Amino acid sequence: AVVDLDSGKADIVKIGSPMGFILSDNTLKIMESDSLPLGILESMRPTAATYYLKDNDVLLFVSDGVTSAFSSSGELLDALKKIPCFNPQEIADKLLAEVLRRENGTAQDDITVVAVRLYKGAEASANAG
Repeated sequence: AVVDLDSGKADIVKIGSPMGFILSDNTLKIMESDSLPLGILESMRPTAATYYLKDNDVLLFVSDGVTSAFSSSGELLDALKKIPCFNPQEIADKLLAEVLRRENGTAQDDITVVAVRLYKGAEASANAG
């Protein structure tokens, strides 16, 4: 992900990775990839998309070890909806805890969660007003 912090424009490139998410207020947008994982084909074509983020939006990326802990993408979405989406560290911690709970405390695969919140700094807010 490359994010222009002034405009909120986010260019997201995915190469065979599990779905990613944009958490915004009380909504959850799914970012999916059509490309196959690295190494499956000799040549690869990444999926690129542009999104526009707002103040306090959270970008959330997970590894396949996270998604495979859930029986369906709907089950993962339900779990995410139960996690407050303000603090990125809290989102990552709670999602990782849920994955480990579902796997009886032992990770079956790598479990990686990256959560980043976009927000206006105090200096930017003072200059805007």
